[in-house]
Amino acid sequence: MAALSSALIYRMKVESIFALQRAAMEKKPIRQRTDVDIELIDIPYRHESTYPVSLDDLLGLLQNLIGSIANPQSRRNNRLNIEPLEVPDFQEYFISLESIIGKYEELIIKKISKQGFGMLQNIISDLDATDSIRCFFAILFLAKDEKIDIEQIEDDIKITLIK
Repeated sequence: MAALSSALIYRMKVESIFALQRAAMEKKPIRQRTDVDIELIDIPYRHESTYPVSLDDLLGLLQNLIGSIANPQSRRNNRLNIEPLEVPDFQEYFISLESIIGKYEELIIKKISKQGFGMLQNIISDLDATDSIRCFFAILFLAKDEKIDIEQIEDDIKITLIK
């Protein structure tokens, strides 16, 4: 496969050299020639086949490649016309942090409103680990909004409702 690719590359180089030599022999500047169209190939160009390939298949592929390089108008006409899809509304799929924390804020306020204060361990005693963490964040949000006051007492946190 490598030997064949190298041979084809050398053949293309030789043909381009002959085309340039013919142009020089005609004593016409290359800029005026229309039969020599030198365009850069988008490198790296690589074609890997998933099935056994014959020499005729490779030559046909190379011929199609050279033809598409020589006739860029045909290549432009063959491009796919893809219509843009409507952008989905991601708000349907996202749950806002405020709505999640808001539910836990209500839970905390409800549990401490009778006495005016409460301990974090008592509030989260019947919750799992994830809900306990969410409750802790809700406590921080409530303290930030100055609705409660928090104070650490040994290994627990005392939450006092601010009126």
